[in-house]
Amino acid sequence: MAEGSPAFGAQRVVGDLGGEPGERGGSRRPWLWALGGVLVTSAVWSLAVFRLGVGVPEPDQRGYQLTEQTCRTVQLPMMGDAIAPMDSTSVTASALSQDPALDHVHCSIHLGPDEGAEGSGKGWFVDYAVNVDVALHKKSDPGVEFDAERRVTGLGVVAEEEVKAVPGIGDGAYLITSELSSTELRVRDGGAVFSLGLSAMVYSEGDAVGEAPETPEVSKYEAAMINDMRVFMADLKDGAADPRT
Repeated sequence: MAEGSPAFGAQRVVGDLGGEPGERGGSRRPWLWALGGVLVTSAVWSLAVFRLGVGVPEPDQRGYQLTEQTCRTVQLPMMGDAIAPMDSTSVTASALSQDPALDHVHCSIHLGPDEGAEGSGKGWFVDYAVNVDVALHKKSDPGVEFDAERRVTGLGVVAEEEVKAVPGIGDGAYLITSELSSTELRVRDGGAVFSLGLSAMVYSEGDAVGEAPETPEVSKYEAAMINDMRVFMADLKDGAADPRT
């Protein structure tokens, strides 16, 4: 072995938490104890946030309230003018679901038949159905899921080009048109998620004459849907609107 060369196995370990080679039994640095305490505290806090939701703010309710009469507050002034008057006797509602984490209600509304549609008077009619859905999240913010599920519909996943962002309403909004005969407007405002769907169907009564008229393209009513959604959202804030019967 060459003179002055270190003996095999006697290399100094880089990053050793001890002092100079040869130091033994030295006390641990105070900052190591402090660092350990910080890490333990951080881990406990993270577990509490994960398990109990401690420190996670609840979504802003923005004053929205759902009641058994929510579906009776729905007004469709522009859609009624553009298509056919709303039939208030046809409004049906699922039972209101209320839970500490989420309130939910669904409404089905009938518009029509559209007596001015091509083919009317010959036994053919165009019928329009409106579906309104409201989910009021009270514990978790629906923002991330709202954007992530913008392409997901009851009929499957639509193409990106079939989804159009709508500015100036709520915290975010999308129009989803997967086929000519149906379209859906979704809006998120704080913890509230709204859906307004419109679909058209051609049907006959009695002895229909001639061929059935083409099912209309409902996307031409999108401006009316956006306006009526604004009205509905305003009506749900702090019970601003009187229930319709």
